Amino acid sequence: MGGSVKALALWAAVLFCAAGISCAQDAASAWVGEWGAFQAASMNGTRYSGAGLSISNCAAGRCEFAIQVMKSDGGNGGAKGFLALQSPTMAVAHLVSFGEEHCTLQLALSAAAPEIEVRPGGGDCSYYQTPGVKFEGKFPLHSRVHYVDDEIASCFAAASKVKLALCRNEQLSKQKTQWMIQYLQVQELSDVSAAEELNREGVAEAALFAGCEHAAVVDGCLRDAFSKSQRELEARMQAWHDTVTEPGDPVVAAVKAKEIAGRYRRRFANGDVTGDHFTSIDKMTITALANAVDFDLHLEFYNGHECSLKGKATYARAGSFVYLQKSDDAQEPECVFEIVPEKNGVKLKDKTGGCKMMSCGERGGYGGEGFTFKERY
Repeated sequence: MGGSVKALALWAAVLFCAAGISCAQDAASAWVGEWGAFQAASMNGTRYSGAGLSISNCAAGRCEFAIQVMKSDGGNGGAKGFLALQSPTMAVAHLVSFGEEHCTLQLALSAAAPEIEVRPGGGDCSYYQTPGVKFEGKFPLHSRVHYVDDEIASCFAAASKVKLALCRNEQLSKQKTQWMIQYLQVQELSDVSAAEELNREGVAEAALFAGCEHAAVVDGCLRDAFSKSQRELEARMQAWHDTVTEPGDPVVAAVKAKEIAGRYRRRFANGDVTGDHFTSIDKMTITALANAVDFDLHLEFYNGHECSLKGKATYARAGSFVYLQKSDDAQEPECVFEIVPEKNGVKLKDKTGGCKMMSCGERGGYGGEGFTFKERY
């Protein structure tokens, strides 16, 4: 019976070719889609279990391919590569990482279900898997529409119209990512923990989504809602920027500049991933000017990462000496570096994160850094 079904599928392909329809294109359309199933593995839907594969962007008998497996016990596997179509019902998935192919998978398409069965091919797929996880199995068709959202498992499990719109619309998915980054950047201007920032973002996102769930045109509602919120976030960022950079009293500035002027140095034990241990030195020089300071700062961090920044910081009404520098990359935030005079020394701030991006190694940063007057010499 199984052989008869395959023979009929192949005979149908021949008839299509005879009718002037491309064999390759017809075969590809049968493979394209999202296959498998995921379900929420936690009450709040932040973890998922199941397996899925994605086939898209087919041309000349070759398609983009991705596969993911997630287990409730935390085991997981995921890989990307390309699918080589061998016939209307058979294909080989080549799994590639950093330009190197590690293994292949054999795929068999049953058009009647429709369903794809994945069997082991050549090579070693353990490169992509945690122990106990396998890619083999049967993957029923879930959606002919390709999912573009980063959280593919949540797209499979989605029941919300809003979530499905984000999964299927690439421009909306990108807009959501931009909005989320912008929202968190604004939250970082206030002194709250990273956990609280994410919590606030989740609440704001849920409210935005709820407003579009029953809209007549969900995509348009989301696009407009994101745009409105982004304009509001831009206004909040600008208001903060104006407050932080508003010029301060020059008389107060001169007094504050003299109070914090000097050379600071701090020695501390450091190390790296190889197990080496050594002494590092953080240092900063502040020179008083009329209503500003010149500064030269160097900080060291674990594994040899560093931050280095120097320039002229002007006194602002809010009580800090502020240095501004725009990034060459329009997508990165402006560096707004604050030197805050305090009773026992100076505190350093980089609320936008722009200064870290342009002047620090990966492990470096200015948040929470500073020097005490005891470290001045």
